[in-house]
Amino acid sequence: MSDLVSQTALIVASQASAQEMDAGDIVDSIRVVHAALMACETGRETQEAFLERLGETPMASIKKDEIICLECGQPFKLLANRHLALHGLTPSQYKAKWRMRKGTPLSCIDLTKKRRAYAKKAEMGWALERYRKVNGIKAKPKAVTTAAKKKHAKKKHA
Repeated sequence: MSDLVSQTALIVASQASAQEMDAGDIVDSIRVVHAALMACETGRETQEAFLERLGETPMASIKKDEIICLECGQPFKLLANRHLALHGLTPSQYKAKWRMRKGTPLSCIDLTKKRRAYAKKAEMGWALERYRKVNGIKAKPKAVTTAAKKKHAKKKHA
């Protein structure tokens, strides 16, 4: 028997003697303890520890070429509605749960840049503006930042 397996057996046996555990609890405990010991041996953190660390700073889950689902830890290019539905969440519920801004795209940075570039090339913003003019719809006012207010004030006084 390997050293890792024997250590796992020893730890779980100690847990089982100290508290009442059914067969399912023992199996779960073996899985968790073995994964933790492997992580210590290889220097990699467990998925639970990784998700806990990401949960503290959820924006760190959005990387250049992948976004990590904070519910299950799987990497994706895009967190689709279909995947979030597997966790019983909508995109807005996911963002609220993990304290992300409402406007945060649930895609990796590269994909977001590609989509933004395509939208500009296809003049999607202009099409929306033309549609609003034709149908008499007023656009929602943008939130004015403090920096924009200062910039506007400087222009006024100049």
